[in-house]
Amino acid sequence: MLKHSTIGRLLVLASSFSRFWKRYAGLRYVFFILFAMSFPRCGIFTPPISAGEETFGVAPDALREVTLRAADRRIDARRWTSAQPFFFVFESSNGAKFERCIESPPLAKALSPLTSIKALRVLNSEATRQFTKNVQNSEWVDLTIADTVVETDPFHLRLLPPNGKRNELFAKRPGDDWGITVDSDLLSLLTLDCSAR
Repeated sequence: MLKHSTIGRLLVLASSFSRFWKRYAGLRYVFFILFAMSFPRCGIFTPPISAGEETFGVAPDALREVTLRAADRRIDARRWTSAQPFFFVFESSNGAKFERCIESPPLAKALSPLTSIKALRVLNSEATRQFTKNVQNSEWVDLTIADTVVETDPFHLRLLPPNGKRNELFAKRPGDDWGITVDSDLLSLLTLDCSAR
């Protein structure tokens, strides 16, 4: 049987531990957050795609709507059924251009790469931060694709076109901290208008 002095010492120790635990409870959360933040840098969370794999793929006849939106222009292509041709709308931000036309062979060819978007190279979060460092929001081009297969929100990619500093077309899905490089033909629509025949 425990003596009163032993019980008293145990109670004192328990009380001291309880006060210590309450006093430094905030530190537990700090250490936990720091521990969790170290995982991506250690490579535990890796991008769920590899080079050569599709990030988006759909049969050509399932393609319904495509939108490319840059800082100075917007292109919309849509059709009601797969039996119909696409109708295109080309707009410029200053209102100098507004064209609407039916699909032509060059325009149809420009849509073709959008049915299978593959990763040429995969960049982890750190490489993505370096790649997109000092990039202005106006440099991005937003691509959205709607099809008849997926009945949720349209597929959305943010594209960073090549320039003097970049020789690859970079792509990133909103909310992801990693990115990929893709075929530059994805932006071929930006070089066309209704005069393409």
